[in-house]
Amino acid sequence: MDAPRANVPVTPPAKRLKILHLEDSPTDALLVREMLRAECVDCELVLVSEPDEFERELAKGDGDVVISDYSLPHYCGTEALQRTRALGPETPFIFVSGSIGEERAVEAVRMGATDYVMKEHLRRLGLAVRRAVEAAESSRRRREAENRLAEERDFLVDVFSSVQDGLVVLDAELKIVRTNPIMEKLFPGQLPLVGKPVGLFCPASAESFGAATLRDGQPAQATCTMETAQGKGEFSVYSYPLLERRTGRQKGV
Repeated sequence: MDAPRANVPVTPPAKRLKILHLEDSPTDALLVREMLRAECVDCELVLVSEPDEFERELAKGDGDVVISDYSLPHYCGTEALQRTRALGPETPFIFVSGSIGEERAVEAVRMGATDYVMKEHLRRLGLAVRRAVEAAESSRRRREAENRLAEERDFLVDVFSSVQDGLVVLDAELKIVRTNPIMEKLFPGQLPLVGKPVGLFCPASAESFGAATLRDGQPAQATCTMETAQGKGEFSVYSYPLLERRTGRQKGV
């Protein structure tokens, strides 16, 4: 069940860990403490045996890892797991048990346990802790990066939508890939605009809408007569190359 796993390099945690250990057996608790020490896991081990103690420590929110027995006299390991997930969805949770069994172990992982270590293979605990902490840190960094990207996208959308001049983004075929709300107000009869050729704005002078910029890679300016919801009029049209940030390659206008 708890077979040896491939030797994969694991980066040691950069800080001293706080590990909350739920265990009713002093002997097993000592074994876990000694094994973590032997595996050079730098940690503060907080031992609790009762549900109220566990939940009180868990509520502090400063734990890096939870280690729990599966079967306890006054608390079920799955209850401890559920409580941990409710308060800290990404806190690594590792079962250390001699009675969990394969079926229960699979179910525990399905419920959100990070890992499980059989007590007869306790030598694997240090590696399990390091892997769990590293995975949690990677997840945190990924979530922060995704949040930054989402904030950047929202900011750009806000800027794009707030500009009071008409904005149009074209692909390499001079088809519309994005417009701002002003363009939709000016051309309500052409909605949706996305996917249509830019020439619909000014059929007699499609060159004014980006062909020169797409060809030469240089900004351009032209004047075009357009029929809009506000009437027919002369409009100044400015076009700029749309460049990929990473490669500098022009991909539209």
